[in-house]
Formats: sequence, C-alpha cells, structure tokens
Amino acid sequence: MCGLFGIVSTQAQSFNSSLIQLQTEKLLKLSASRGKEATGLAWWQQSDTKTEELEILRKPLAPHQFIRDRTYHDFWSKRKHTSSEESKTWFIIGHSRLVTNGSQQNERNNQPLERQGDVLLHNGIVVNDDDLWKAHPKLKRLAEVDSEVLLAMLVDGVSGDFTVSDSCKNLYRQIKGTASLVWWNHNQKTMTLSTNCGSLYYCISNGMLYFASEKSFLENFCATFKIHSSEIIHLSPLTAIHINTFKNKPSINPIQKSELPESSIPTRMKIIEKIVNQNQAVVLNPEQRGILRCRNCILPATMPFIEFDSTGLCNYCQNYKPLIYGGKDDLQQFINRSRKNGNTNCADCIVAFSGGRDSSYGLHLLKKEFNLRPLAFTYDWGLVTDLGRRNQARMCGKLGIEQILVSANLAAKREYVRLNIEAWLKKPHLGMIPLFMAGDKQFFYYANRIQKQTKIPMVIFCENRLEQTRFKSGFMGVEEPGNRVYNLSMTGKLQLAGAYLKAFGSNIGYWNRSLGDTMLSYLSAYFQQNKYLFLYDYIPWNESEIDICLEKEYEWEKAEDSPSTWRIGDGSAAFYNYIYYQVAGFTEFDTFHSMQIREGHITRDEALRKVAQENQPRWKTLHEYAEVIGFNLERALKIIDAIKPLGNLKSLEPLKP
Repeated sequence: MCGLFGIVSTQAQSFNSSLIQLQTEKLLKLSASRGKEATGLAWWQQSDTKTEELEILRKPLAPHQFIRDRTYHDFWSKRKHTSSEESKTWFIIGHSRLVTNGSQQNERNNQPLERQGDVLLHNGIVVNDDDLWKAHPKLKRLAEVDSEVLLAMLVDGVSGDFTVSDSCKNLYRQIKGTASLVWWNHNQKTMTLSTNCGSLYYCISNGMLYFASEKSFLENFCATFKIHSSEIIHLSPLTAIHINTFKNKPSINPIQKSELPESSIPTRMKIIEKIVNQNQAVVLNPEQRGILRCRNCILPATMPFIEFDSTGLCNYCQNYKPLIYGGKDDLQQFINRSRKNGNTNCADCIVAFSGGRDSSYGLHLLKKEFNLRPLAFTYDWGLVTDLGRRNQARMCGKLGIEQILVSANLAAKREYVRLNIEAWLKKPHLGMIPLFMAGDKQFFYYANRIQKQTKIPMVIFCENRLEQTRFKSGFMGVEEPGNRVYNLSMTGKLQLAGAYLKAFGSNIGYWNRSLGDTMLSYLSAYFQQNKYLFLYDYIPWNESEIDICLEKEYEWEKAEDSPSTWRIGDGSAAFYNYIYYQVAGFTEFDTFHSMQIREGHITRDEALRKVAQENQPRWKTLHEYAEVIGFNLERALKIIDAIKPLGNLKSLEPLKP
C-alpha cells in the first residue's frame, strides 16, 4: 500500500541539513510508486542542551508536487538555520499515501499521525478498526483513517502498564489486516519498526539507520549516496526493531501475535444517497429478447463468432477440449528447481496479487501447501475497490506476506477513463469498451520490473482459465483462440490494432490525453515478453472450495450488491457488464459459467439461475464508480438504455441509440 521511509540517528552527532534534504527527496521519489495521493514528513531533534523540536508537514499532494510546495522549502529552511556543528539526536520519517479510507483533503487523515507527542507511520489496512474503537471507548476518535486507532492504542498502552515492546505486541494481538508501523514514543525516546507482513527493510551505517518499504528502494538509495552497510535487512513478519536513540542499541524482538476468536468483520460500504430507480432500466435476458442460447452452454446468438448446428449446439461447445492440468507433482518439481533455498529471510516467488478470489486463494495454496515464501505484487491503477484492498490486507496480514504495491497516478488514470467514457457515449461501440480498462494492463510491465529489481526467479500468476472474455476482442471483429487471456497470434494482434485505429479515426473523442497510456497498455498486454508460471495450469480450479476457504480461514469480505465473489475488487466491472448486458444480452458471467458447464462443474440449469442474479445491475457499485471517475451516471445510463439491443452477431458496427 503506502510507502514508509526514514533516516534515524542512533547516536548524537552533527548533521548536514543539505545532505539530509537530498536524501529525503530521494526516498520520497522512490516511495512515490506506492502512493501519490498525499505526502508527509516528521522531523524530530534533540540537542545537547536537551531542547526538543518536533515538526510535521502533511499535504494532499503527490511527492513530486510536495517537493515543489512552498511549505516544504520553508520546512527545510528552518533546518538550515540551525548549527550543523552542534551534536544532536534526530530523525526524519515520511509517508507517501495511497488512500484506502478517509479523504486526503482532511489533514487529520494523512500521515505522519501525531498524538500526545508520539508519531506514527502506517502502511497497510486494518479491517477491524471500528471494532477496536468500540473495544477502547475511552479513546477519542478524531479522523476517519484506520491508522488512527493504532496510534491511539499504542499511546494508551505505554501511558498505562505496558512498555513500548509490550504495547506493540498487544496491538498486533488485536488487529486484523496488514500493518507495517514506524512508531516514535517521545517519552522513552524510542523508535520502533514493526510489521505483521514483512513490508519493511532497514540498514545501519555509521550510526545512522535507514528504512523503506521495499528493498530495491534502499539499494537504490545506498548506491546513490555511497552508503556502505553490511546488509539490507528484511524485517520479517511479526518482528519489531526498537531503536533507543540514547543507547545506540537497536534490538530485534518477536511480536508474538496470538490468534483472536473468529468474529465478523464489519463492512464499511459507502452509503449512497441517490440510488437509480431500477424501473428506469428495463433489463432483458436473451430469452425475453427471443435470442437463441446454445442447448449445452448458455452462450447467446449475440456472442461474436458463434455458430449453431441443426441441434442448437454452438461451435464453442463443438470444438471444446477439456482442460488438462499438470498436477501437484509437476508443480512441486518446477518449484524445487526455481525456488531460492537457504535464505529463510528472502522471498522465493512473486505472486501477481489483485486481491480477487483466485489470487487470494493462490497465495493461500503457495504458502500453506507448497511452503513457498511469496512476495505479493499489486498494481493499483485507480479502480481497485476499497473492499478489494481490505481483502488484500486480510490475506497478507494472516499469512505474514510482504506486499509490494505499485500505485499509478490515480487522478490521471481516472481522468483517462472519464475521457474515454465520454467519447464512447457520443458514438457507442461494444468493441471499444475495453478502453475503459486499458489502464490496468501495465500490471505486466511492473511485474517484470519488480522481478528484475528483486532478482526473484519465479513469477506466478493465478489466472483462472475458465474466465474466457474473448468476446471483448470479438466485438472488434477479431477472433481470440485458446484458453489464455491475451493469447492472440501476431496476425490477431495486428488486426486488433487496425480495428482500434479505425474506431479512433471515426471518433475524434478518443484522441485525448489518455492515448499514450493506452498505447503503453496495449504493448504491455500483447507484446511484452512474459515468462510466468500459471498456478491453475497445475491445480484444478474449484469455485466452492475457494469461496469456503477464503470465507472461513480469512473472513474474506463479499460485496453487498452481488451474489458472486468474482470481480468484486474491480470497480469498473459493474459498469462495463451493465453495457454488455443491456446491448448484447450477456456478460462475463455467461461466458464464465459456460466454461464451467463444459468442464462439468455445474449444470446448465444452475448456470441460468446464477446469471439471472449476477447480471442484475449493481447500483451501489455503479454510483461509486461514477463518483470516482467523475461522470454523470444518470446521463450515461439513459444513453446506454436507449441503444438498440443486438439481435444477431452481425451488429459489429457502431451502435445506434
């Protein structure tokens, strides 16, 4: 999630403010990939005369904007006017924020947090923060952010009978989710770094301690400033390091988290004041439209490239070959050849982690059944839902897994989506809907980059082979073969590029600021060289087994407005599936359940019952999506509902309202 970083003097010494500023800016820029919605710094120093100073600067700005802000320059001007010869104990710590709850426009929600002189940085999501406030009624809540309760509990602990170490251990016994913390206790002059998932690294050199959320950040930082340290140390899950600035004796201690009794996690869905009247949108399924479905699966005649024989069996069923799995033994052999042995403090695989059910269950299998040490990688392009982020925290916190999150420029990405939605509404075309999701395809680029940075040999994707969405390119007139996403031949890739160019030529609205980002996304998805291990090529995918495991073992949160656990972490799915269903009479759920039928997982009658529920509009999510992106949902729905529904598969031209 967010980026934490800092420089701590572990002994009294003189300092060079200009150098510290340069080092801080370097750490800020490196940490920006983990969050760009708010930035903050905390400076503390104590001189030989025992005079203390604490200053906190927080702004709802990206790190690069924060560095250019006037208050930032004033912040450093104060440091430069103090004597560099005087011996001091000091630290500077910082935070680059990815907003998960609590608006960044409210300064109290941004970090570093301060309470009674104590300071806290938090990376992660605590999913039971409301319960914690209720369990500690004497603590006063001042903000909306989940991190606030952590600092309140830590301060309350040391003001009672607990030591710093005891207070930290007690906190981790009570929280659910992920928490990598940097806590300054002003009474005992102790800096504590702790984590339950492993997203903290540090090194010590010449009486200075440097820390950051990712190892590559510290490697880059140390190389830039020629800092020589014996090693960069990974703070393992459920451990803490306490730095007493007066004793210069950093000590590492286990947190010893104990399991809590199972309890329900409160769902904090945003309350939507205005819900679209469902009577405004008349949603018809293929049967009601008189459209034929396959007699075996449930694909309708509006599916691109579909054909039926005289018995009503579609060509997708006629040509289907059951999936073949490598098996656990083959997977174990591959893992044994690829994993990093010997170093118990080092991840031996990168797992692409969206926070959806398939990647969540994949983390569970890899850690629990194959004894791997996964490093979870997430790319947040601006439309990961809060629910999805909370489920990420549940998994990483419970499994003790480090998560590297690359955060895009969320405001820019959302603006690109808005521009393309507005262009699409002027000239609707089913083939151009993937443009709304183009921004997430750089996931592949960053997965490769992180592999190079970490030098971890194995990258694992938990792609469900039953999730067939080939109709998305099909509506552009390009047939997508095989059982793998983005599995087009070179000819197909060029055909798709040509179809997009033609559509761009007929709609000037697509020539907007998103164009460069869209092109990079296309290249990342279709032309980047990827050598990944696909977990579900070896392990059969079982929906009920996955749902039961996630709910029982991890208290996985479900969406309030959908009976399915699929796509609930993706903020865009409700909108594009609404369009597909209104115009073509089917959605991703129809193609997914059709694959389940062919594999013998469910019957046709079960599939029909499921899509009757799953294809209903998700009104809350639609409103949240429109609010995040910034377009008028009511206007958009009127345009979509006025489009003439497809009645056959020849309707690949721009749609006519």
